[in-house]
Amino acid sequence: MLDTPRSVAEAAERIGFGRVERAFRPTYSVNIISVTMFLGFGAAFGVAASTITKPIGILLFAVLTTTALLLAVWAVLDTWRLIRRRFYLCEGGLLTAEHLTRLTRMIAWDDIAEIRRYYLRWYTDNGPQTMHRCRLRLTDGTSLNLEKPPLVDGQDLCEEVERRSAKARMPHILHALEAAGRADFGAITITPDGVSSPGGYALWSDISLVRLRRTRLQVWTHDGRKPVSVLIRHVPNLLNVLMILRREGLRMDLRFYRTA
Repeated sequence: MLDTPRSVAEAAERIGFGRVERAFRPTYSVNIISVTMFLGFGAAFGVAASTITKPIGILLFAVLTTTALLLAVWAVLDTWRLIRRRFYLCEGGLLTAEHLTRLTRMIAWDDIAEIRRYYLRWYTDNGPQTMHRCRLRLTDGTSLNLEKPPLVDGQDLCEEVERRSAKARMPHILHALEAAGRADFGAITITPDGVSSPGGYALWSDISLVRLRRTRLQVWTHDGRKPVSVLIRHVPNLLNVLMILRREGLRMDLRFYRTA
């Protein structure tokens, strides 16, 4: 568990975010590997240069050695920057900081207009691999990718950000649904009578099951159709969608979605 500096805790109280509950940091193992790799290249090129007698060869390997060492220095500086980056989860919002204490963003839960939390999936010789992603769009139009680079226990942070921002956002969504007769969530549209996607439309009374997997949300009807089947990366504020579907009393299989 990372400590919270006193200045950050005092700042959180001062701006109305309350207590800092937990601090998160990026992973930097990849950066350490990069440093080692560039230093290895620099050493190899340096040794090779010492065995060459032709001026052009010496010059070439000198350039390669210098480039590798400069890249190693850059990787060291970047690693130091990541080591000192923090995300502070507070009762009332999220603080981001550089150098442990220099606050760069103060994000209240109702400042988050959209959150997209999804998994990238690909296949290797060792089987399917997944990578978690969490992207925010704030009400002022700026964007923030919480998991780039990945965080230590980053999924825990993103789940809390999603849960708390969804709760703050829900009254506005319900008001829009009542006033405009629809609420849009990227590839999904919800109306007072049902839910639709580019693949079709289903009335609430026709839906037999809502199923969520790591990468896809599916809505099944009693007659075996699947009018809604969309990648969750194309559905902003997915938790709000699930909250509305749950309000309709639908049967839901959400085993891969801990937030819901």
